[in-house]
Amino acid sequence: MNRAFEIRLYPNEEQKLKLNQTFGACRFMYNCVLFQKQKAYTEKSNTTINDIVKNIKSENLWLKEIGSQAICQALNDLNKAYKNWFNSLKKKTKQKTKAPKFKKKHDKQSYRDCMMKTKINELCNYNTRKISIPKIGKITYRTGYDFSKYGITKVYNITVKKSKTNKYFCSICCECKEPENLKQNDYNIGFDLGLKDFLIDSDGIVIDNPRYFKKSQEKLAKEQRKLSHCVKGSNNYNKQKLKVALVHEKIKNQRKDFQHKISRQLINENQVIVSEDLKPSNMIKNHKLAKSIADASFSSFCNMIDYKAKWYGRTYIKVGSFYPSSKICHCCGYKNTTLTLADREWECPNCHTLLDRDKNAALNILEEGLKILYRGYQNQNSLLYLNKTGQ
Repeated sequence: MNRAFEIRLYPNEEQKLKLNQTFGACRFMYNCVLFQKQKAYTEKSNTTINDIVKNIKSENLWLKEIGSQAICQALNDLNKAYKNWFNSLKKKTKQKTKAPKFKKKHDKQSYRDCMMKTKINELCNYNTRKISIPKIGKITYRTGYDFSKYGITKVYNITVKKSKTNKYFCSICCECKEPENLKQNDYNIGFDLGLKDFLIDSDGIVIDNPRYFKKSQEKLAKEQRKLSHCVKGSNNYNKQKLKVALVHEKIKNQRKDFQHKISRQLINENQVIVSEDLKPSNMIKNHKLAKSIADASFSSFCNMIDYKAKWYGRTYIKVGSFYPSSKICHCCGYKNTTLTLADREWECPNCHTLLDRDKNAALNILEEGLKILYRGYQNQNSLLYLNKTGQ
């Protein structure tokens, strides 16, 4: 299986200078080729991308000091951006993609280097904590990374990036052995995601919504207010901009750590996990709840459960977003069509059971997920039977 490992780098001042030069060269080449392609389109000329690259390199001799692989990967990214845009226009894919845009200096800074024939032992030295990056040298990386337990066989590429808080990271894309499946058990769970409580499962366990953005909102507003009073481009502006970025980074790291812990706990304890197939892009259109929905980040949490379930041999099922899980009584199946969002508890008119809205939804989601799983097994068995009988 293919997997990426992100590690923190600690380059010295000379290495920082080389990395920043590589970031700038890749961005420069990307923007120049994009400009020339747009110009050739308007003038209807037959200039090829190879001619454009040759002209740019002949006019800018300093590009020879930069690794050729990094520049080639930047051009590959541009070609891929054009391909995705054309496929979107021809409606070959459901994803809507816009035309390629020019890269900015103060935006995301990264470059990718191809390393097809490199082994992980040649790339990383565990004793000295050094990682070898072409044209840059050996850079110290953070302790705690042990790649030997993953059985890495190939290293495809390495991506070096710089965050807005001036921290350097390295993402190693490699091929490694499949992780061992967890021991199977008979526990199944369904859960409902919400804003008041982040997660309510079918066993009645409630996990509070940490609301990390809301807790840091006053501090963030204070730092942004100071930034608005600074002269744009000055040293004080850059210092204050870094403080704002640090607040955002802390919120992101807190949310990511919380979701990793909860998702891993669900994977460890349950064989079948069922959730609702939420559409956050549609939910966020509600302007009264948009900030809270974005803060909860349901999509990233479900993605974590999805790939961890595939890694460790668990089953993750998503119930359709139009399934009325809150309106159906899990005891008798009665559907309450008059239920509103403000009703957190309701009594079933048919069996007179007092139902908690969220727990009832979690129980219905679990039941519907198990039905989907059972139908899938039935279809699979019927296909096997037809193949054996030759029908």
